[in-house]
Amino acid sequence: MAVLNGPRLSACVVLYQPDEEVLETVRSLAESTCPVDIYIVNNNPGSTEIPAMIKAGWPQAEIITCSRNLGYGEGNNQVINRIHGDYHLICNPDISFAPDLLQRMIRWMDDHPDVGVLSPRVLNPDGTEQFLPRRAPTVRYLLGGSLSKHGDRLLEKADRLAEEGMHHRLCEAWWRSQGLLPEEPRPVEEEEPVQPFDKETHVPGTAIERMQSHARQEPLDESGRAQPVYERMVRSSREAEADPSPEETLEAALAERRERGLVGLLSRRPTLTFLRSERIRRCAYRLKRLRSHYTMEDAPPTGPVEVDFATGCFLLIRTKLFYRLGGFDRHFFLYHEDSDLTLRARGQAKVVYNPEFCVTHAWHRASSHSLKPRLHHIVSSIRFFNKWGWTW
Repeated sequence: MAVLNGPRLSACVVLYQPDEEVLETVRSLAESTCPVDIYIVNNNPGSTEIPAMIKAGWPQAEIITCSRNLGYGEGNNQVINRIHGDYHLICNPDISFAPDLLQRMIRWMDDHPDVGVLSPRVLNPDGTEQFLPRRAPTVRYLLGGSLSKHGDRLLEKADRLAEEGMHHRLCEAWWRSQGLLPEEPRPVEEEEPVQPFDKETHVPGTAIERMQSHARQEPLDESGRAQPVYERMVRSSREAEADPSPEETLEAALAERRERGLVGLLSRRPTLTFLRSERIRRCAYRLKRLRSHYTMEDAPPTGPVEVDFATGCFLLIRTKLFYRLGGFDRHFFLYHEDSDLTLRARGQAKVVYNPEFCVTHAWHRASSHSLKPRLHHIVSSIRFFNKWGWTW
């Protein structure tokens, strides 16, 4: 289907509520060292300012205006009967890249004819890597991904709780009980030296009189009566028994946790600071670890590797393969259309992620900030699992 002496590459950018950010994307496509047929699909017929700016700046770009919002996948399908090159690029309107990137990607695809889809490394505008999913979506991955943004906030909350004094006391007690810390040495009490007998300071009288004289020097109790030595000793002993050790405090908290449950336990402060902060910390780490595994952040590939998922923000696919797949599934209005396309493509060719190629993505994550995109994400997730099976 390739046209002789024509561009080997076509690119489609779908717009809905565009801003001037898309101009940088079109500039990257137009300034590419590889000739590109540029198609701009406007899913919002009421928005004409940005498409007019694109047409004025790059007359070679073809503007396709839809009568209504068809969604991301169906919007990309509007060019399926117009493209004739060897490769087709699906690109978000917030992507920018180097002029030689597309030529290098096409050259790599030519050298690997068994690869049908190529996905690059995606960077944030500040240069940090943007870890996007690279494994097949599952219910567990999606839940972890949706909640992972709360992980940092949970860790901050745990750190605030850790600043309370009781946390440190109970934490050290638990560490010592597990043998992770050595036993704290007890301070050695210095014995008072025996005073030599002095006639001038000696109190005359019998032993009973000396005890009474000593008692009169003791502090008074609540009733104003002098507190004898033996009563003070008994009281000090009882106070020592009422002040449990850190190990006893932790054991009592754990016992109450078993008896009353977590709800009753969380109402006590600061004894439960240790338990609360550690549980929050473990929950946050589990969410972040789940997201890291989903995006391969825990073991980032250093070379070309076959993956289960290629992000739709920047996806290079062979045009013939795109024809055979029939483009995107139109039932996915927004979100998971790229997941579905990748899984269908894997049945006919390899899907490869190659970190050698890099693009910059000004990711806005609309589903995290507003209700409507979040609802679209939930509906598309249900539709995706109904089609491909509910896998935990």
